[in-house]
Amino acid sequence: MKKIIKVLIVSAVVAMVAAFSGCSVSKWIDQQRCEHKWDDGKVTVEATCTEEGERTFTCEKCKKTETEVIVKVPHTNITVEEVKATCTKSGWTDYTKCSVCDTITSEVKEIAALGHNEIKLQAVAATCTTSGLTEGVQCERCKELIVSQTEIAPLGHDVVTVKGFEATCTAVGKTDKQSCVVCKKVFAEAEEIPSLGHTYNAGTIIAEPTCVKEGVKLYACVDCGASRTETLAATGEHTIAAVKGYSATCDKDGLTDGQACTVCGFVEVEQTTIPATGHIGEAGEACTVCGKGIYYTESNYKLVSATSGETAVGNWYRIYVTRYEAATSDYVGRQGNIGIGNIPFVTYNGYLMELESPDCAKASSIFLSFEGSDERGEYIDIFVEADSSYSFTVNGESYTATVGENATITYEGDEVLIYRIEEA
Repeated sequence: MKKIIKVLIVSAVVAMVAAFSGCSVSKWIDQQRCEHKWDDGKVTVEATCTEEGERTFTCEKCKKTETEVIVKVPHTNITVEEVKATCTKSGWTDYTKCSVCDTITSEVKEIAALGHNEIKLQAVAATCTTSGLTEGVQCERCKELIVSQTEIAPLGHDVVTVKGFEATCTAVGKTDKQSCVVCKKVFAEAEEIPSLGHTYNAGTIIAEPTCVKEGVKLYACVDCGASRTETLAATGEHTIAAVKGYSATCDKDGLTDGQACTVCGFVEVEQTTIPATGHIGEAGEACTVCGKGIYYTESNYKLVSATSGETAVGNWYRIYVTRYEAATSDYVGRQGNIGIGNIPFVTYNGYLMELESPDCAKASSIFLSFEGSDERGEYIDIFVEADSSYSFTVNGESYTATVGENATITYEGDEVLIYRIEEA
């Protein structure tokens, strides 16, 4: 039907053209009457996926042409990969389109923009020599700077000086040190100043050297006052002076004059003993020279045991202090003190003792030390004028007895042995 309509339209158009162009009607009529013999046709307009094509057929007899529509070709589909959404742009899912005409041939789904994922950019402190940054904001995903960081200029050094100190005689010093209090950079290191050593004065002699003793000279440092000493050699020269002697008496030896160094005691001239002259008079009587009682010597006395009830008038008595050890059947040396009161004359180990009484009369008391080392040990002699009581104190403890009534006194293990002395 379409073909017939088309032919009619073409015929009308041809007729009109012929009328105006003077084309013969007969040709047109011939073509209309011709039993056409069409060729295979020729594609005059290629069909596409968006436009129909055209094929033209020509009559081999009359050369009349007719056209035929060529339908659109199918789309050549290709897959377009998914486009991810970004922080600021939307994306889409996979879809297909024609590779020839770009016509989208499947559904496309849009993916909304994600928006920025903001993170803080930490501020960087400026240092003495390097710049810093203010705090900023950046998208963690796309790295876009949302708030830019601003540069902070370097601070510069803050230099301080640590004061050094002077060296002394014995201690080292230090130079000044300069450094930055912020970054600790050292601009001037503290260097050691060696100690100066002492400067001593001329010195003062504080101890003169003697004949045998070294002297001492003291030096002081003029800067710090520290001191040192120097030893001065001994002179070796003695200072000799006379040493006065004294005469012998009845019961005391004397000494001759001598000479000795007053500094060190060196004896230039030795002093010699002048023997005691001895008492003059009868034994048991007073000395005709000094008036003291005459004791008994080793050659002119004998010991007689005192008996109970004996009258002790005008007699000398010798008193021993010792201790008897029963376990060893022997006397043991004894060390201690004995005090005897109300006596006129006393000897100690054979030497006459000078009492405080100037007229050699009865002394109130005398206190002697003793140390026995044999059977009887040390002794004292007393001269008894009359029968009376005598106080014996042995090692600080008192005991009273009457000579002649008690020949032996035993006190706390100590035996006080009393003997009468007679001429031999």
